[in-house]
Amino acid sequence: MLALESDRTRVAAIEAQILIHERSISELRATKELVQSRIDSFKYPVLTLPNEIISEIFVHFLPTYPLRPPLVGVGSPTVLTHICHSWRAIALGTPVLWRAIDLSHSYMPAGVQIDVGNLWLSRSRCCPLSLKIGTEDFEMHISPYIDLIVPHRARWEHLEINLELSDLPPLTASMPLLRSLFITLGDVHFTSPTVAILEAPLLRSVRLDDVTAEAIILPWSQLTSLTLNRVYPRECVRLLQQTPDLVYCELFLFYEHYPAVPEVLPRLSLPRLETLIMLEGQETSPVTEYLRTFAVPALSLLQVPEPFLGPDPIEYLKSFISDAGCNLRTVVVTGQEIAFKNSYRSAFPAIPEFNFRRYHDYDDYSDVEDDADPNARSVMPFPLNFRSLILFLNASGG
Repeated sequence: MLALESDRTRVAAIEAQILIHERSISELRATKELVQSRIDSFKYPVLTLPNEIISEIFVHFLPTYPLRPPLVGVGSPTVLTHICHSWRAIALGTPVLWRAIDLSHSYMPAGVQIDVGNLWLSRSRCCPLSLKIGTEDFEMHISPYIDLIVPHRARWEHLEINLELSDLPPLTASMPLLRSLFITLGDVHFTSPTVAILEAPLLRSVRLDDVTAEAIILPWSQLTSLTLNRVYPRECVRLLQQTPDLVYCELFLFYEHYPAVPEVLPRLSLPRLETLIMLEGQETSPVTEYLRTFAVPALSLLQVPEPFLGPDPIEYLKSFISDAGCNLRTVVVTGQEIAFKNSYRSAFPAIPEFNFRRYHDYDDYSDVEDDADPNARSVMPFPLNFRSLILFLNASGG
């Protein structure tokens, strides 16, 4: 009987403890509901932004147009579609996010690139396009890419293509928005110009290699920027005589060890030219007399390999400036070994900036010396805060 009475007492004590715990649990649940209601009522600032502002942030996440983002991965607009449903809808409803398309990825299967390119072309709607197809080693089978972009020819604004001459798409039709054209061709055997681009009223900037320069006809007189890659001086003359309105000119000159007697080149009058960049290949002889052919009274920036200036580069440069009648503001001298750097500055006190670069490959501007700005040619493709915000939200699930 004593044991039974003890059990009854214990049960009563347990019930009392249960009531205490239940009351505590009830209070915790009430507190939880109160806290949760505050959380539910909070609006994340980024989610309160109007869709137009979010869309603008998305645009700044990408490289500055006409630079092209990767098709997939970090930096691609596809990242914006993976953060949340709302942001996916905004990204898909912002055509300018999909207007710059790079279809030159040899590591990506062609079928995948074609599908992604077709999707982006659809999403870009009526926007002008910046397109790149083909690789410089010409390993890609280019025909499917050509078939993909040709129907959108009226929207081409910036076009870069690397392909065989035989694969070059028909370019005789009107391209009313085309502003810049970069073409590299792989064929080396042809007898006469085979491609004519005449109906491109907005075309201003062109970059060609040696094969393309011989194989194409353009509305040269309307160009303001021209880059010629690995061309002979005589080929440059033929084209530069047709481009009187150039403001920017970049020439990567190719000159073999023959003929022994330099060819005589005519005077080139480019009255509006402000920037002249001259490069040379290490395997070729310097074109020591070519700079003298330029009559460029508006020239402000000159980049030239020191070997182009002959055995007495300072006197050569003085003669050029006098003959051209230009008022140079910046001079960049390149070369494997540049002697007497301070002598340049002493000889030309009226030129505010002298920079020096050791010899570099065609478009490698990383090796800068002395008072040159190492970031002068660098481009920040998007503001860091926008990119960090979006990548953080993507990683954290929004």
